[in-house]
Amino acid sequence: MRTVGILAEFVTGVFLGELVGALQQAARARGVRLLALRTGDVRSIYDQPLALDCAQGWLVLLDAIDPAMVERIVGRGLPLCALGYQYAHPATGFVRCDNRAGAFEALDALYQAGHREFAFVGHAHEPDVAEREAAMREFLAQRGLDTSPARFQRSSFYSYQGGREGAAQLLSSGVPFTALFAGNDQNALGAMARLAEHGLRVPQDVAVTGFDNSAYARAPANQIASVDQHLAEMAAAALDDVLARMDEPSRPPIRLRYPPTLIPRRSAGMNAMPETEPPEMIRRDVALTSLANSDELNRFHHTGELDSITPLLARMVPRLRFALVAEADEAGDLLVRFAAPAAAEYLLQGRGPIPADRFPPMDLAVGPAAHAGDLIAVIPTDPRGGDRSVIAISAAAENFDAFELALLMHEVEVVAIGIERMSSRQRLERQVDGRTRELREVNEALATALASLQQTQKELFQAEKMAAMGRLVASVAHELNTPLGNCLMSASTIETELANVRTALGSGAIRRSELDHFVESVAEGCSLLGQGLASTTQLLANFRKASSPHASALRLHFDFRQFLRQIQSTLRQRYASLPVEFLLVADEAAPDPLMLNGFPDGLSDLLYELAQNAIEHGLEGRAGHVWFDWRLDGQTLTIRVEDDGCGVPQNELERIFDPFYNTRMGRSLGLGLSAVHNTVGGLLGGKIVAEQRPAGGTVMIIMLPLTAPA
Repeated sequence: MRTVGILAEFVTGVFLGELVGALQQAARARGVRLLALRTGDVRSIYDQPLALDCAQGWLVLLDAIDPAMVERIVGRGLPLCALGYQYAHPATGFVRCDNRAGAFEALDALYQAGHREFAFVGHAHEPDVAEREAAMREFLAQRGLDTSPARFQRSSFYSYQGGREGAAQLLSSGVPFTALFAGNDQNALGAMARLAEHGLRVPQDVAVTGFDNSAYARAPANQIASVDQHLAEMAAAALDDVLARMDEPSRPPIRLRYPPTLIPRRSAGMNAMPETEPPEMIRRDVALTSLANSDELNRFHHTGELDSITPLLARMVPRLRFALVAEADEAGDLLVRFAAPAAAEYLLQGRGPIPADRFPPMDLAVGPAAHAGDLIAVIPTDPRGGDRSVIAISAAAENFDAFELALLMHEVEVVAIGIERMSSRQRLERQVDGRTRELREVNEALATALASLQQTQKELFQAEKMAAMGRLVASVAHELNTPLGNCLMSASTIETELANVRTALGSGAIRRSELDHFVESVAEGCSLLGQGLASTTQLLANFRKASSPHASALRLHFDFRQFLRQIQSTLRQRYASLPVEFLLVADEAAPDPLMLNGFPDGLSDLLYELAQNAIEHGLEGRAGHVWFDWRLDGQTLTIRVEDDGCGVPQNELERIFDPFYNTRMGRSLGLGLSAVHNTVGGLLGGKIVAEQRPAGGTVMIIMLPLTAPA
């Protein structure tokens, strides 16, 4: 007996459920088994190879799989036909509704009834609904009717709620309409409810037409005019195409646009045609069975425990040929958790775990439980792959009518969705545990690295302190060596001359010339000694000034513009003999006067020091310029002191404010910029940085608050 597989997003529902039921009826008439695989709502990435070898041909409902899976099936030499969708692969057939013809028939009936203001509501992200929307635009354009975007409202989904949302958007747009064409019957029903809430009557105020002629449209309480796709005929045509190509592989695939038919009903103000089928009635025994299962379903949804499914499936067994639940283990194999006794005999056969890429095994499709017309449904509850559970059932065709089959499949879908949620939660918990473990390991590694870094910082800081102390001692020793050496030499000379005079006096033979020489030597030595001590005293005063400049500075309010002009005038007088020009570049947008609250003496000292440093170390007696460029940014005053001298190497800029840093050892103490740095950061509460001037020279950038800290 031949087996045909079905790949569907879901195996229940108003449209897909009816299509699966139509396929089952066609399969029963042709003596064929059906094997249905549910791809779930992630159909665009579905790639599980479940049971691909268990069927000799495949039917795809809508766009349940992506092109990669199509290629995989066709690559195995298996015929494939899509129902309600068209894949680009040339080896695939398709049977689709002629959506354009159906839309034109429905719209023309409304047009003939006198309607000229049309509107559309539908989930146009679906290919079929998109074709229906496009057909309506074409229909209206051909007749010169309004096709403005406001007349076409796309719903968020092809459901009742989606129809309500689309109708609400349409009403809020203010566009007038007397006829509403919906993308499907569920959207039509939701739109009708929203229109009624808005005070509009159907069909007196707005005529409504749907599409699909589903159970929603056929229900006597709704009476929705709808376009019938003739699912039974489409299902039979698609199944016949697959069966024919199973027998004759070279046969070209079917490419059929099936013509639909408008079913006029009350919602469009049309006289209803006689129904071609009796109204569906819920059989009492089926309803009681459904109610009996509600407690188990409710308990499962609240507990999420897989074991709670067992009683439910056990009660399903009398209605099934077999039923089972399998879960993936850590190795990726599927372990059977539950199996009806009739199925367990051949499902396991002592082979242990079933490889995930072969589930269900060939026995599942050809075992003694499968008969002509039976629907074997395999529902992976996590189509994304990874950890997953699978439900498989086999419905006995002779024991089920279309309604019983739809109800049974709905129950299995509910269980499958519940398992999917539980699996997702368990997978998330495992991911959280794994991430927590990884974070703990990373934190431990970071803590170790931080401890090592802190220890290295301490060692570097200690080494830097020792190096700084060494530089300080060397600099102090160098600066004090000359004056103290002169003092020592003078004292030694005086001591020698004094010893000579004592000897001469002791012998009583001292001459006047010797006494005069002694007096001159002592006088010269005392002079040198005084100069050396004075130099040492001055050096110590400079050291003290560098460590705590302007300890008793006077705070004043002063105009910075006038202050800077005075600095410029003083520098020009002080260095009048040198070819140096002092220039001011002011911020013309700043207030005039620009009042500062701070210490003008400290600021003037540091500006004089920077100018002197630029002249002596930058220009070195050459002609050049010194700029004082200032800008005001909010409450921050930025002063740039620039020169176009020789500049400072980049690797030396970081040390330029260190005490005793000096590029001209012996001619300067190297304390000027250190004192400037201390004055800016301490007394004036600002910052100073040194940069190379792009055109050559050095830039000292001082950033000060308008009010110096207390």
